[in-house]
Amino acid sequence: MKRYFIILFAVALLFVVFRCKTSDKEKKIIISPGTLENKNIEESNKKSDILPDSFYILSEDWKIIKTVKYKNSISTEVWGIINGYPTDDTIVGNFDKDLTLEKAWFEEIIKKKKVDGYVNYERTGNSMLCFSDKSIKPLIFKNWTDCKVIKNEGDLDNDGIDEIGLQEPSPASGCENYYVCSNVANRWIIKKSIPNTVNMRQAGVIMVYKDINKKGNIIIRIPLLFYDDQKNPIPNEFYPVGCNWSNVVELSVKF
Repeated sequence: MKRYFIILFAVALLFVVFRCKTSDKEKKIIISPGTLENKNIEESNKKSDILPDSFYILSEDWKIIKTVKYKNSISTEVWGIINGYPTDDTIVGNFDKDLTLEKAWFEEIIKKKKVDGYVNYERTGNSMLCFSDKSIKPLIFKNWTDCKVIKNEGDLDNDGIDEIGLQEPSPASGCENYYVCSNVANRWIIKKSIPNTVNMRQAGVIMVYKDINKKGNIIIRIPLLFYDDQKNPIPNEFYPVGCNWSNVVELSVKF
């Protein structure tokens, strides 16, 4: 009988030791780094850094007009380029009131200098919008040496002359501007500047068009990043915003 109790005590002792070791292992699994739970948290954080592959175009009263899906790749060349926009060097349109078609193109300004009987060509860092009709004065762009998008926007203000759109070349930032140029009193000027973001350019968003419901107005689309109306604040659900990605609002403005 005594031997039986000794054996029973030894078995109980082994069970306690085994249980303690198992408990230690379980604790190590829970608190050790690199567990499945921790990996899921890390992966979740990585996913939050990835930009969405869609965005909203919103009305001024914050209703969703359209959901735009696009291929999101920051490596895609979108500096100064809008997908789907023309990339030709020259456009054709009615750029004055003579009812004939002219050509327009973007050209870097190069200065010629004679030094010791030789002609040297010097870059100025500026460019100009030129026209085949030499009676139309060129529009000078300071600190521009290139323009990859030049587009005939049609007659936006019903004056019989087509407007021209130019995308700003800005490799240093995801935020750029689309300039709408117009002939006013036989002089070409930048009439409207429309900011845009990387996702807008990648998706080929139409930046401007005529408002057929309001005479003298145009529709422009801008990222919420540049929208500022304290009387009509942006709902929290449409944040965050930035130069690489932003939801877009459609506005009717005077032109």
